Amino acid sequence: MPEGTVAPLGGDVNKICSNNALPIAYEIPSRNDLLEGLDVIIKFILKEKRRKSKRMEDKTQVITKVYDKIHAVYAEKFKEPSDNIDEFLKLVRGGGSILDAGCGPGVDVAYMFGKGFAVTGVDLSEGMLEIARKKSPNSTFQKADIRKLDFEPNTFDGILASYSLIHIPKQDVLKTVQDFYKFLKPEGVLYVGIQEGEPKEIFVIEPLKPDEKIFLDIMSAEEVKDILSKAGLDIVSEFTRPAENKEEFDFNKLTLIVKKNEQSD
Repeated sequence: MPEGTVAPLGGDVNKICSNNALPIAYEIPSRNDLLEGLDVIIKFILKEKRRKSKRMEDKTQVITKVYDKIHAVYAEKFKEPSDNIDEFLKLVRGGGSILDAGCGPGVDVAYMFGKGFAVTGVDLSEGMLEIARKKSPNSTFQKADIRKLDFEPNTFDGILASYSLIHIPKQDVLKTVQDFYKFLKPEGVLYVGIQEGEPKEIFVIEPLKPDEKIFLDIMSAEEVKDILSKAGLDIVSEFTRPAENKEEFDFNKLTLIVKKNEQSD
């Protein structure tokens, strides 16, 4: 056989060569060829990661654009504070600081401020924030992604995440909740409201604007409880109810109120 080639593994050269058959020979890759192949694989992996990251950002952009379009009608339809918010506030230190992560038009911010709490509202929709600032002019507001907050550790006595985790991909939820844990003071309390159902990531028709679709991360009770436990949060109370009108997404509404477990630090 020519130099630099080998017979197939496990083959018998004499048998292969019988009946005038030529041996099948394979060229041994050079070191440079192997490095080039590895470089191609690494570039492909990095490209896929960038594509995946872009898809995640695209979901966020879609959500933000939809809420910017419906902010006025949303504020008109949803004027009441979040379910069971008083059960949450009972556990937060009186006069303490609260982060509303995904504050929307500021209904909960204004309500909590009226109860004597210092409230910071965060949302990505400028339309929603515009309404929120008018509802609670003495509160603090930031335009930010709840996955990328940069508050100092032990900043808040309570964090309200009322139907905001439902708009981020599953792969980001645990890290986001772990950040909430970090932002909470000792004995801090977290409120989580989700659309409960069979776990899936879907785009659904926005009830307030049927020609638009919005991204939802549907979580089961077991799924969200596991995330909270992994983040070091203990469940204090749990509430659930079905959708009550056509303006709500057709999933059960699950509220969990949890407390920071200092032993997890």
